[in-house]
Amino acid sequence: MRRKPEYLVLGLIAAIAGCSARASEEGQGPAAAVPGELRVRIDRDALHGLMTPDRQVHVTGMAKVTVPPDIAEVWVGVNTSKPTALEASTANNAAMTDLIEAIKKRGVAARDIRTSSVSISPQYSHPTDAVPGLPPEMTVPKVVGYEVSNVVQITTRDLPRIGELLDSALHAGSNQLQGVYFRIENREAVLATLRTRAFDDAKAKAEVYAKQSGMTLGPVTQISEAEPGWLGSPGGPGPMMAPAPVAPGSSMPVNPGEHEVSLSVAVSYELIPRK
Repeated sequence: MRRKPEYLVLGLIAAIAGCSARASEEGQGPAAAVPGELRVRIDRDALHGLMTPDRQVHVTGMAKVTVPPDIAEVWVGVNTSKPTALEASTANNAAMTDLIEAIKKRGVAARDIRTSSVSISPQYSHPTDAVPGLPPEMTVPKVVGYEVSNVVQITTRDLPRIGELLDSALHAGSNQLQGVYFRIENREAVLATLRTRAFDDAKAKAEVYAKQSGMTLGPVTQISEAEPGWLGSPGGPGPMMAPAPVAPGSSMPVNPGEHEVSLSVAVSYELIPRK
């Protein structure tokens, strides 16, 4: 059976380390060089650092914080149906132009309005089931028109006035609302705080286990961070739905709520006997 190269290398290092140790204990100096001989010098301290400590404690630190979002992503658009694709596209283009202008008038910059999706699809008739005596063309679906859909993604930081923004979009002709997604802009600042708290939590747990076992904490041997958890709005637009007309003077209620962010970190410490 052929051995893997890494096993051969580890075996060679162990053998050389053993020979070097025996030579040192017997008071022998380095052997004379032999032509063609390969010599490997082993640093015992470095080799010891690669070895897994015999006594370790493994703990998991947890931290979470509740943060209000400061950015919202809104998906609105227009769905248009006409007998021909050209008619549907022309009507949809005009409606989308009015919609985008209405959004800009609410203080949204052009760079924060991005086309999310555009589609043109045929609409088919729904004939009755086959009936004896009816000609075939009466039971075969036919193209009766075309549907054009255009959706834009709006990024806004004016969260208290999102309801007014949606109202403006509806009054400008929008008949699609695909969702509102709230997020935190400076995520790294939140994670930095959580990392410190989670690590402190892990260390506190490790100190308890070390004390109970008659040991003291040594150096950290391993750190592993789990994927942060962001509890709040979904990560994108939701199912397509046509909003109901908004009564004059009213505003669509939208509540940003808060995001609960959690983070866990697994830490391993070496345990050292008390002196």
